[in-house]
Amino acid sequence: MEQIGDKIRRLIKEKGYTKVNDFHKKIKELYGARAFARFTLTRILENRFMVRETTLQQIATALLVKASTIREGTNAENLTEAPDENRYTYSGGSELQILEKNLPFVIKQLTLSNAASLFTADEFIANDLPLGMENLDKLPSFALLSAIEKAGIPMPNKDKVRGDLNKLNHILKMKNLHNKFPKLRLPTKTTNLLKREKLSKNDLIQLNRLVLETAFPNQCPNIPKNRLSTDIEQDDPKAKESLKWIIVMKGKINVYITGSNTETKHTLAEGQRFSFDARQPHYFENLSKKISKVLIIHYPAANNIFH
Repeated sequence: MEQIGDKIRRLIKEKGYTKVNDFHKKIKELYGARAFARFTLTRILENRFMVRETTLQQIATALLVKASTIREGTNAENLTEAPDENRYTYSGGSELQILEKNLPFVIKQLTLSNAASLFTADEFIANDLPLGMENLDKLPSFALLSAIEKAGIPMPNKDKVRGDLNKLNHILKMKNLHNKFPKLRLPTKTTNLLKREKLSKNDLIQLNRLVLETAFPNQCPNIPKNRLSTDIEQDDPKAKESLKWIIVMKGKINVYITGSNTETKHTLAEGQRFSFDARQPHYFENLSKKISKVLIIHYPAANNIFH
């Protein structure tokens, strides 16, 4: 019987990853602060310990297969499956849930997040990588964390919050962080947020991110201009047919259809619907201050990778 670590290594190569580091970067891109550590992947591939279900689900999502497919035929085949294998982390910090897959079409729910101000791994260079030409626009996360600690900001409990990225995002949720910098000249956008009687959770995160950007301009990356959209996707252009019906259940979104020289935008509010040929490159953008939920009917089911 094949060891699960050996099978994962084989699948990684079959997906075109020549280096394990490149595959782990994909996991960090998908899961951000929730991604498991690089050394954990090494231990799994060397069969030094049995992979946990939450970790296996991340690996499966990055490989575009089900966790049960990876377990099949291995020493982990009889392990209990993850609580819900029909949930997948999508690009742009969103989540895709398969609601029905045993029909000629697939019904999915896409939840688009609005957490654009949280730190993500792709904004920082990994602590163990050299600052080469390809990373000139990135900074090490520990440099920002060290600067914050030197400024007297209390650090999260190390037993409850581990990893530089998790600690930084924990700090972004602190109340009255701006009071730690009484002499700091804050930008207009920050002062406008402070004038509000009550800040939402996302407003507080955005405020604290702006405060850190102003206080530590040499260590803190700027908020990306657009973190509210998914990656561009498309079904096989050679497929006989492929259709997507979009119904906005909550919030407001843009659906972008891109061509070789053009891009069309379709703005949809709650209750509105739209259909298009999914063989065209397309992506989704959240316009709501909170999450947006979109019901997607994808036909035919054979074109859907998550089933």
